Amino acid sequence: MAGTAREDQMEHSAIVVGGGIAGLASAIALTQQGWRTTVVEQAPELAEIGAGFAMTRNAVAAFRGLGFDDDDVARLGHETWAAGTWDLHGRPILKIGDEPKARRATTVLGVHRARVHAALLDRARSEGVELVTGTRVTTVEPGETGGARAAVVDGERRWEADLLVGADGARSAVRSALFPAHVPVYSGYSSWRAIAPGPVDEPGLRQYWGPHASRRGPASRRVLPARRPGPVRVRAGRHGG
Repeated sequence: MAGTAREDQMEHSAIVVGGGIAGLASAIALTQQGWRTTVVEQAPELAEIGAGFAMTRNAVAAFRGLGFDDDDVARLGHETWAAGTWDLHGRPILKIGDEPKARRATTVLGVHRARVHAALLDRARSEGVELVTGTRVTTVEPGETGGARAAVVDGERRWEADLLVGADGARSAVRSALFPAHVPVYSGYSSWRAIAPGPVDEPGLRQYWGPHASRRGPASRRVLPARRPGPVRVRAGRHGG
């Protein structure tokens, strides 16, 4: 007798390479749809480094789609809105009005990466995602449709699955193995992010364009409140090479 769609789906398995925000989110989504999911991560323990970023309304909706509620969202960070863009001398280039309608349309959530990662990690564990650390992927086998399954190999260890998800960052071992001709190229721009305590004295999220903005794209600094309670200033800069 044929099983139900849910029972058939439970037979599928997935391997996610990379235990960061993207990898854990992918693993949670797959597991919630009935996939047996394993995350393999190179680091000896699952943790997130870095500073802050802004979650747009779409990103918050995606976070909720993984089963998080209003309280979970509120614990992530501080809600703010886009106030516009200024030049390097502090003169407004595009100033967004501080009206309720404009605020609703441009609302973002300032968060620390570690806080988002911790929430996803707790949810992945509660959903039964298998988490394997200390795994350096040396070989990737893409598999064949209707044939051999995809596989990743770390020395003598091997994992096979119906689906392989590469979420292992800019220097992706999965991409390098499957698409060796596609090599990341430095664009000439670098980004720095930092967390520093201080009063949130700027109205909303401001973006500042630097001296190379008109010639080579925006060189910018963003000031974003990212923690509640207790304000934190998050700055992210991009500078032309």
